[in-house]
Amino acid sequence: MDEARKAIPLRRKQAGGPAARQSVAATSWRSRAGQAVRLLGEPPRQLWLATLGSTAITVRGALATWELLVSEGRATERWLLGPRAGS
Repeated sequence: MDEARKAIPLRRKQAGGPAARQSVAATSWRSRAGQAVRLLGEPPRQLWLATLGSTAITVRGALATWELLVSEGRATERWLLGPRAGS
C-alpha cells in the first residue's frame, strides 16, 4: 500500500524541453522588437497634427512674404518710373 502513495515530484520537466523555452524567448524578443519599431514608425497623432500646423504656418508666412515683396517692387517701380509706370 505504501507503494501506491508515492510522493509527487516537486519539479516537473517542461513539455518540449529547453528548445521550447528558447522559441518562446525568441518570440517574445521578436514581439518586443516589433513593438519598438511600430512605436518609432507611427508617430503619435499630436505630433502629426503639430506638423500639419507648422506646415500651414510656414506656407502662410511664405505667401505673406511674397506678397510683401511684390507690393514693394510695384512701389519701387512707380517711384523710379514715375507717371510712365503702367499700373
